[in-house]
Amino acid sequence: MSSGIVFDISEGSVHDGPGLRTTVFLKGCPLRCSWCHSPEGQSGEPEILTLPDGSTRTAGVRYQAAELAAYLRECAALTPQGGITFSGGEVLMQTEFVLEVISLLPGIHIVIETAGAGSSSDLLALAEAADLVYFGLKIIDPAVAKKYTGSSAAPILDNLRILDRQSRTPYMLRIPLIAGAVATEDNFKALMELSFQLPRLQKIEFLKANTLAPAKYRSCNREFPAEFADCRTGNIPDFFAPAVPFELLD
Repeated sequence: MSSGIVFDISEGSVHDGPGLRTTVFLKGCPLRCSWCHSPEGQSGEPEILTLPDGSTRTAGVRYQAAELAAYLRECAALTPQGGITFSGGEVLMQTEFVLEVISLLPGIHIVIETAGAGSSSDLLALAEAADLVYFGLKIIDPAVAKKYTGSSAAPILDNLRILDRQSRTPYMLRIPLIAGAVATEDNFKALMELSFQLPRLQKIEFLKANTLAPAKYRSCNREFPAEFADCRTGNIPDFFAPAVPFELLD
């Protein structure tokens, strides 16, 4: 029986898949996106957060697979038209644990949210176990991606293409509209070109910048990057006409 570390479980999520869902946020991510709205999810280990009122809480609880699955079955029973979504952090960092939990959730709709920051074999294994994949793409230019996420876009784009070619599971792109980094003319042009190279891509969903991110950094005793301190959401340009439908989520 495997175990994993979860930093949050959100019940009643409406933007993490079809219907009303329970979202499990797994701890640990190899990316360091400058605007990350879940800094407490970056480290793979539990950590103490200091809240604005001076109190503290631990971000990161270790669950046995059977223990988490039992709780999620109870949640799913209350939202039969929804399901369970596994997010992060980066879900590919805890693949074995997530696969075991999913195996204990028969008949429940499963969504995987990933930035593709991991091995292609893990990505395909999780996609095979899921009903839908949200692939969180950010910046396509390798040098710009390295500057803002700490990683070249090349391995992530390779994983995206592998998902498109080798998986049978439906997938969508999810992209944060971060002004000045992701929401740039060059990135939109590259994204539009990329969309025509992905025949199985169903849709592109854009996410607004999270205005609560700076407070989370203070809780982690870290400083939110000044460049993104205003948490501005960028605009979708008029020329953007990808191969699939797109939507800005509220």
